[in-house]
Amino acid sequence: MNPFRTFRIDYVFFFSFAGFIAVLITIMMIVSYRFSADEQANSASMYQQAVLQQLNKQLTDQMSAVEQTSLAVSINSPLVNYLTMKGDYYARKKARDELNRDYLAPMLNSSRSMFSFQIYMNDPLQVDPNANIQYLPLATASREIWYPAIDKSDFLWIGQREVGSPQGKQQVISFVRKITSLDGVNHGILIINVRVKFLQDILTEDNSLASRLLLDSGGRMIMHTRIAPPPEEISAILERVSGDTGHARHLLTAAGSLPEKNMLTVWSRTSPGSWMLVELTPWKEITTGGVRLAWTMAIVGAVAILLSLFFTLFLSRNFTRPIRKLIQLMQAFNPGKRRQPLPNEYRNEFGSLFSGYRKLTERIETLYQSLEQQYKAQREAEIKALQAMINPHFLYNTLDQLNWMALEAGQEKISRVLELMGQMFRIGLSGGESMISIQEELLHVDCYLKIQQFKWGEGLEWHIDCPKDLHI
Repeated sequence: MNPFRTFRIDYVFFFSFAGFIAVLITIMMIVSYRFSADEQANSASMYQQAVLQQLNKQLTDQMSAVEQTSLAVSINSPLVNYLTMKGDYYARKKARDELNRDYLAPMLNSSRSMFSFQIYMNDPLQVDPNANIQYLPLATASREIWYPAIDKSDFLWIGQREVGSPQGKQQVISFVRKITSLDGVNHGILIINVRVKFLQDILTEDNSLASRLLLDSGGRMIMHTRIAPPPEEISAILERVSGDTGHARHLLTAAGSLPEKNMLTVWSRTSPGSWMLVELTPWKEITTGGVRLAWTMAIVGAVAILLSLFFTLFLSRNFTRPIRKLIQLMQAFNPGKRRQPLPNEYRNEFGSLFSGYRKLTERIETLYQSLEQQYKAQREAEIKALQAMINPHFLYNTLDQLNWMALEAGQEKISRVLELMGQMFRIGLSGGESMISIQEELLHVDCYLKIQQFKWGEGLEWHIDCPKDLHI
């Protein structure tokens, strides 16, 4: 169905223009949102990469210091001697106290990052799981989740966990190193627990609300800030990580405790094969500016649509007013009656339209007057024809009356003449028909000649020659 052929022009014009403006603004909103969102994501990722690189250097310094400390402690002679010491309880206790007092405790107290030491050894004197320097049975290490990894390597970082302390359970990350003599004999395992709070302060020193993950070279999570995704999502993220730095958009299928699944992922690695710092930012936080811009455009678009509706309504009414006026005049037009005045202020196409309609009505009036005159003339002719028909009837009736009077008076010739004249008038009337038969025409001529014979007598003779098939 074509609306231009069905509905009013002003309605079609109004809704078409309004719909076009609405669609145009909607397209502009979508395009601007997409471009602004991509631009904001690129800008945010560049800024985050720069921040991550700086934070990664600070973490590298702190964690390298821990690694160097673990190396120094693992080759420390008093520690190795204590782990290999045989003898009575008091001698070993004295050696342990001296090791703690003179070497291990000062090292912990002088460090802001290191929280406690855990030393797994054969036959520890006593086990205190809440001490800052803990000596634990080496046999119990095999029950720890990190043991299979350290069994295959000399040292490694293990992820965020809880350890006992005099103040209760504390969150730490740990560096594990085997304590091995020069001849390759394993005497125990050294674990340095690092305060998570200390490292988290480094990762959040820019007051960022994003979730940051510290992953080791194998992709295992060492620590995180705020909320971390489950391990399967970390594996999915690492599949798309390429190079030492970069960014990508991830749609997490199993976000776990993350409030959002649509994430902007930015990563930074100080060197190939080292740990990696990953930042996860909800996509909607990145595109907040784009959303605000889209809503702003939506509000501006709504105002523009309203203004355009009023403007379109004004235009449509002004465009269709002369057409409606012309339709009104056409419906009210009646030939012969007084016409309503046509507008004469238009100088454009509407003026030509009104001018053409004025000429058309004038021509119609002229034709109407001409038809009216013809009708009057026709009526007059019909009246005259009726009058002409009435006169022969009257004359015929009069002749018939005279014929009877002549017969009564014994005037046979006069009666005969009157009878012939009556026949002639009867044939002339012909029942109102304009055409008569040949027989009637011949009879009419015969009557006329017989009347003339009464005048001329023997001086008039005639003969009518007509084929028998026509003489009906």
